Amino acid sequence: MDFIINTNLINKSPIKIRKQSFEIIDGKLNPMIFKDKKIGFIGLSGGQASGKTKIANYCKKNVPNILIIDEKDFFKVEYKDKSLNDEDIFEYPKKRKKLYTQLTNPLYYDYEKLYDCLKKLSNGEKIKIPHYDYDNYTYIDNYLEIDPNKIHLVIVQGYFIYENENIRNLLDFKLYIEVDDDTRFSRLVLKESKFLDNKPNAFKEFFEIYVKYIKESFEKHIRNYKKYANLMLANFEMNEEHEIDHGDETLEFLVANLKNLEKKKA
Repeated sequence: MDFIINTNLINKSPIKIRKQSFEIIDGKLNPMIFKDKKIGFIGLSGGQASGKTKIANYCKKNVPNILIIDEKDFFKVEYKDKSLNDEDIFEYPKKRKKLYTQLTNPLYYDYEKLYDCLKKLSNGEKIKIPHYDYDNYTYIDNYLEIDPNKIHLVIVQGYFIYENENIRNLLDFKLYIEVDDDTRFSRLVLKESKFLDNKPNAFKEFFEIYVKYIKESFEKHIRNYKKYANLMLANFEMNEEHEIDHGDETLEFLVANLKNLEKKKA
């Protein structure tokens, strides 16, 4: 059951918070949600183009000692076929289509490796995080080495992190970005515009990909698991540069509470 918290930070966009007594005290997130853990783990999920990366980066910019771990850096399949000439295949590039078919399928993610990294962090062990380059369809050689003594909060972002029971149970607090389908689709079209411009059939081809893979994946693997979220972020505005409106009340509420939690951890 969700209920709405009204605070001085919220004037236009109400925030839905799942009612669990240990999480909310006087309209604020209870620092005891992390109990005696040295590092707090926060999940961040939502559909394609819901704004996960932008919100995670916004939090990192405004809250000290936060680490972001992206589900997409734990990709199982490396797509390296450099022989394909995009212009010779379809009007919408074949490599982009293959990428979306993989991104929208949880079987292409190494959740055992992701869980192992999170578990090691929670035990105070150093980890190395891989990085997948989606422009070149390969892993980058240099790993990011993380010292658990230098971080207090970890944001784990991804499409399917709440579907995976092990990862879901490891997260102390779970966020879900609720953005309507039309808005997410329009953002995807803007994102893919360089592949769609001046190509009459490209939009049709991309729309077929959206319906067959992206939308179907959302309905099957993402929407049904938002029930595990503790806090629901409603639609948020972006400016003409497709960046987050820094005056958004829901984000200010989230950042203010993360700062409070970080201070308690410091």
